[in-house]
Amino acid sequence: MNDDFSVPDGDIILRTQSLPNRHFRVHKLVLSLASSVFKDMFGMPQPEPDASTVDTEVVDVTDPPQALDLILRLIYPIPPPIVNNLDLLVEGLVITDKYNIAGARARLRMRLAKFVNEDPLRAYAIASRFGFDEEAERASSLTTGIYLPALTDLPDDLKHISAPAYHKLIRLHERYRNEIEDAVDAVLFEPACLECKVAKALAEPRMRTKLVRIFCRGTPITVAAYIRELGIVCKAACMTKFVEGVAVKLGGKNAIILP
Repeated sequence: MNDDFSVPDGDIILRTQSLPNRHFRVHKLVLSLASSVFKDMFGMPQPEPDASTVDTEVVDVTDPPQALDLILRLIYPIPPPIVNNLDLLVEGLVITDKYNIAGARARLRMRLAKFVNEDPLRAYAIASRFGFDEEAERASSLTTGIYLPALTDLPDDLKHISAPAYHKLIRLHERYRNEIEDAVDAVLFEPACLECKVAKALAEPRMRTKLVRIFCRGTPITVAAYIRELGIVCKAACMTKFVEGVAVKLGGKNAIILP
């Protein structure tokens, strides 16, 4: 029996199907107040209790034990759990939708907002899947620090979002990449860059892709480190001017260029 949900006066046991079985002895009243689905469920005929659970109704559920434990902690009047795992948070949201538990869903939504900065791509997918428009909008703007074409493994969460939500994300990234390429083109054709072969080198498709990917990261990088990563050497300072010039034109929207 689960230590936190084995109260003597509990009048129902939720028994998970994964082995070993987990038993949660809880109260019908609490579950009914939190969920209309549970309320309706208790009105349906249930199998006769076995010898170990005399006078206590048993309901078999297919929910993951850890996620069910999480939801029970969110609907019972006990200190709320701290959710530091997106996988668990998603499993919990699935349960709240399955049983229509609005209160727990709202609390998990608040927790998802904490992950927007840590993992914006997954946060966007999860928010889109569960209809959290505000969080999806905020997360999508932060995903521009990720160069999507370079990802070999996309989060499984993206499999659960709608085609319009995925299309919106792709269009956003295209717009940001276009902004970067426009800034690159504007700086490349300044006289300072034409004095050496920087413009010619960066005009190559492979090098332009590499250049855009660096700016798309959205993480701080020094001018010197940027130049080393590009691998383009010039005797004059035009390469430095080029990197600084692109950063200025982008206005800090993408990579933060440090001195």
